[in-house]
Amino acid sequence: MGLVLKSNVPVQKLNLQAFGGNEAVRYLLSFGLLNQPGNFNADPTHYRQYNLRTRVDANLSDYLSVGANLSGLFNHRIYPNINNTTNFINILQANPTIVGRYPNGRIGPGRLGENPLLLDTRGTDDIEDTPLFSTFTTTYRVPFVGGLTFDASYNYDLHNQFEKNFNKPYYYHEYNTNTGEYLLKQGTGAATVEVTDTVTVRSAHGAAPDGADAVRVHVGFSRCQRREDRQTPRARPRPRRGDLASDRAAVRRSGAAASRLPVCAARR
Repeated sequence: MGLVLKSNVPVQKLNLQAFGGNEAVRYLLSFGLLNQPGNFNADPTHYRQYNLRTRVDANLSDYLSVGANLSGLFNHRIYPNINNTTNFINILQANPTIVGRYPNGRIGPGRLGENPLLLDTRGTDDIEDTPLFSTFTTTYRVPFVGGLTFDASYNYDLHNQFEKNFNKPYYYHEYNTNTGEYLLKQGTGAATVEVTDTVTVRSAHGAAPDGADAVRVHVGFSRCQRREDRQTPRARPRPRRGDLASDRAAVRRSGAAASRLPVCAARR
């Protein structure tokens, strides 16, 4: 266990918040950071997240007030192509005589040729998420009619996810007891690359009267659109890890295997 698992994994978290204002204007600002690596010694897993939020409420007059609530959750996730469940099963069910690493430093096959020490040589699933959420509100208090108000809101959410998943062949050594040589062998898997760029847009707005003596009626409209561009090379190029920004531009320029899929449109 100690050969493949880290003895400890540090997690970094940071949260900052500021708020204030007066009777006319009130504000809230917050920022958060989360940074966490993986649990295995040869683990490419890395998770980094930034979250931002700002909220402003303002009274424009004795009868009219407006507000805005904006937030974003930006994260960059890198995972191995072999999930942790498979890795733990290979560790727990491995025969004690199976070699993880030979005395000369060469990596052995592990259980069924799935040695967790080879995780960082088998490719990664690289995901970049940038969801943005916004809400704008207006409240109008009807003069000379006590307790009667009209509330209106508009929501606009934009979610862009860019994912690059690539696999590549990996190699390990097996010791030949007859010749005393360490034989290099290739594990299962082939070189594949898949790049996906997904954009989801949601918007909604509505209005409703409110008050102690008012009849509650809500009128609203919501819409959701989704576009997905997917590119999978037919050939098997040599896997090469590149920059996410340049790969995103390449996908958007390419028309191969692209689709535009509206997934929902509802009215109420």
